[in-house]
Amino acid sequence: MEGDGQGELRPLAGPVVAVVPARDAGDVGRTVSSVLATGRVDRCVVVDDGSVDDTAERARAAGAEVLVLPHNLGKGGAVRAAIDHTPEAGTYLLLDADLGGTAGRAVGLLDPVLAGTADLAIAVFPPAAGRGGFGTVKRGTTRAIQRLCGYTPVEALSGQRAVRADVLRRLVLAPRFGLEASMTVDAIRAGCRVVEVPLALEHEHTGRSLAGFRHRGAQAVDIVRGLAARVGTVRSRRVGMLAVAAAVLLAAAVPAWGRGGGGSPVAASSSRSMVLVTVSNTSLADLDRGVMPNIARLLGSTGGALTPRIPTGSEDQAASYASLGAGGPVTMGARGGDEPVAVGAWPTPWLPPTAPEVAVVAQPDGSARVVSRRVPQRRTNAYGTAGALGDALHEAGLSTTYLGARTDGPTDLATGRRAVPATGALALADADGRIDRAVPGELAPAPGPFAALGAARVSAEVGAAAATPGVVLVDAGGSQEPWPADRAMTAADRAARHERRLDQVRVADDLVGRIVTDHPDLLVVVVGVAPASHWRLTPIAVAGERAGAIWSPSTQRAGLSVLTDVAPTVLGALGVEVPTTMVGRPLAVSSEPSDLAAVQELHERTVLREGLSGSITVAFIVVQAIVYAAALVALSGARRRRRDGTGPAKGSWPGRLLSVTERLALACAGLPAVTFLYRLAPVPLQQPAVAATGIALGATAVAAVAVRFRRHPLSPLVAVAAVTLVIMVVDAASGGVLQDLSLFGYTPLTAARYYGMGNLGFAVLGAAVIVVAGSWVASQQVRGDGVFAAACLFAVVTVLQVAPVMGADFGGALVLVPTAVLAATAWSGVRIGVRRVLLAGAATLGVVLVLGALDATVGSGSHVGRFVSSGPAAMAEVVHRKIDSNVRVLTTSTWTWAVVVVGVFALGAALLAGRRAGRFERSPAWRTTLAVLVGFGVAGGLANDSGVAIPAMVAVFVGAFLLVVSARRPFEAPRVLEPA
Repeated sequence: MEGDGQGELRPLAGPVVAVVPARDAGDVGRTVSSVLATGRVDRCVVVDDGSVDDTAERARAAGAEVLVLPHNLGKGGAVRAAIDHTPEAGTYLLLDADLGGTAGRAVGLLDPVLAGTADLAIAVFPPAAGRGGFGTVKRGTTRAIQRLCGYTPVEALSGQRAVRADVLRRLVLAPRFGLEASMTVDAIRAGCRVVEVPLALEHEHTGRSLAGFRHRGAQAVDIVRGLAARVGTVRSRRVGMLAVAAAVLLAAAVPAWGRGGGGSPVAASSSRSMVLVTVSNTSLADLDRGVMPNIARLLGSTGGALTPRIPTGSEDQAASYASLGAGGPVTMGARGGDEPVAVGAWPTPWLPPTAPEVAVVAQPDGSARVVSRRVPQRRTNAYGTAGALGDALHEAGLSTTYLGARTDGPTDLATGRRAVPATGALALADADGRIDRAVPGELAPAPGPFAALGAARVSAEVGAAAATPGVVLVDAGGSQEPWPADRAMTAADRAARHERRLDQVRVADDLVGRIVTDHPDLLVVVVGVAPASHWRLTPIAVAGERAGAIWSPSTQRAGLSVLTDVAPTVLGALGVEVPTTMVGRPLAVSSEPSDLAAVQELHERTVLREGLSGSITVAFIVVQAIVYAAALVALSGARRRRRDGTGPAKGSWPGRLLSVTERLALACAGLPAVTFLYRLAPVPLQQPAVAATGIALGATAVAAVAVRFRRHPLSPLVAVAAVTLVIMVVDAASGGVLQDLSLFGYTPLTAARYYGMGNLGFAVLGAAVIVVAGSWVASQQVRGDGVFAAACLFAVVTVLQVAPVMGADFGGALVLVPTAVLAATAWSGVRIGVRRVLLAGAATLGVVLVLGALDATVGSGSHVGRFVSSGPAAMAEVVHRKIDSNVRVLTTSTWTWAVVVVGVFALGAALLAGRRAGRFERSPAWRTTLAVLVGFGVAGGLANDSGVAIPAMVAVFVGAFLLVVSARRPFEAPRVLEPA
């Protein structure tokens, strides 16, 4: 009963209406005939609750008025539909459809109600005499009713009831089989007079068969669900919800805080000299080729993988070296005019027409200056300050020495003469292009005596330069060999070019081994700068005082660092303050031992992931396009059949096609979660063909299981969303283990983050939580409880998403918090106005400030804390960069087509629906859920730098939602069949 009391009851007026919920009820005709034959019922309404047989026709033939529900609502929903359909009723007689010929005896329940001695009369059946179950559900329900309201019923589960209409209309009817027990509790609490009347009634017994136990199990679940909403007061229930939310967060926080991170600095104390050896045109794949044993030995002691991503292409070595020296992304553009490359620091002043774009020029004071045809350019995706490393070293009074030991200068094809480039000098030069000392050098292009002599000379130069406090940069080569545009490359050419590259790597590796052996007291850092022709992970290794895996604050993980960490690491090892313009963080040595096999596996997984990512994204979008195009064809055919009067029967081609498209749409919705779980598969199963097959089968299996959830037409989608939500929440608590290297997560080669929740993962998580929360609100008997539970769910997910030691996704706070506030407002039935929008904005700002303070306390150094602590100019730069990135992604990303596909389907489905376009009017909770889902996708795309990719992932759930609603029409009014 709504409220704390029943209030004054009005005298009985109006007809007696018998309500018979029925689903595939073979005996419904006899039940209707029996009760109508008594003459004491003015009207009999049979509610066909999703039958697949001729239940409606048999009830109609027996004289009943039939309400055909658009889908199965369960007993509670069917009774509510009948009440809404009969507002004139004065008394209701609720009957089960399987009473058969004994249904007429149930009119005895009307006597106490019509006489005014009872408000609710319940039939007591004769003993089942072993034809039923063991009575476990009945006894448990009896005890629960007694505890909740103090009344001990004889027949706790009887569905045969006579009740005053004004009493029944004010009750909050529990769903499905929870109807009777909850009705008894509500009536007693409201002060109603309840009597139980023994009657000689009979109904079908399910017995102790498997089907019987399954039926009673479902009944028990419904009863528990109905009575749970009546436990305690509103306040106590909500305190319990808060306690559950807090427990979930605590369970997630304990392992998150325990993960910790960090380690010891790469040097125990500030050195005054160190050696930085850069090796380009190599990758971790060369470990398997056995061409760099010295670097491999260092990796096994102190090292890991390095992602060399820069704003431009992987072959842009100038930008790679400039980014290394900037400690942030730098792009290099062409210098205006025809200014030639200056010379003077090399053994010969001659340079061929194919001269390198970067060279070092000797100065009268003995220093050198970098001269380049390319200069740093300011772009929104390039925000590093070129020369920051050199500036910081010079301000600290430390020297900079460049040893140009490169081996692979471009050859003038006309003369055969070769020039030695100095691109690596960009890493050490200051903002004015100055280097304190530059030493020309040229190693042999292949291993041999000359290469050994060259390595010995370079090593001697290292020792001499290290005598002066500062940094010695050894540019060990090599660069991508140029190839004439007018000359085709044959397979033999390609193989020979590859062998020449491997020889260069061998020479560089020998040089690294010689330097480490000759100078054991020096801190030597080996860095792979630019890979060969396309993105690959490169090695980073340290020969110093500590052993263990490299740990990077930028990636929040051991064994993986980024190129922009190198400059801060150099400064940190020398005891120099790191400039604020450097986005990288000094590397540390983890307590975990360095694992060469793990580094190689990371590289292999990365390569395999990159080989599948693009193709499966395209296939994913193409499949959705086919599914929704087929769905529009099926919806059009179903509309024609309804117009012709034949109806869209399940056996018809539109019905069959819609059934197939529903399952495929559910598989698409489940595919992101499957890709995250597939991340756990071993490396052999990550081969592109195997992985694509496994992921497709997994998504199909998810859809096959989901369609078995039939409590509501949208239950399959809710089931997919619930599974996805659990997976994403567990992954957020683990710091994003499943995000790393999954197809819809992030990759070390091109990601903007390497830990926590990626942008696509955030989109999937947000869509899943909205669908689950909306289903809670739509299914709760007390709307306030559903909204409060949804708010708790949003709170848990938001904390997991944005907490620095968990999801660490700052953009998530900007979207999830206002989404939660506005969704809860709309689900509560409150109109959203300017004041509530401002409230959502204030809540978002408060969460951001709290996260910033928490980040500063924890000291995790995530971008959350850095954004909050930065000034207005830096904040504006971040916003500007995100806007530019979103515009660029919108015009170039394949994900844009996913939004177009779902948008076209939504428009087509609305046009085919015609007047049924307002079908959500009968379920405002689900209508709000769809609106929140769409709004979340738009807001998520604007607030994150992945742009349209986030709306595209949300559109996967939006499309499945609209397809189910368009196919099954669950929110339409029941069809009314008059008695035959």
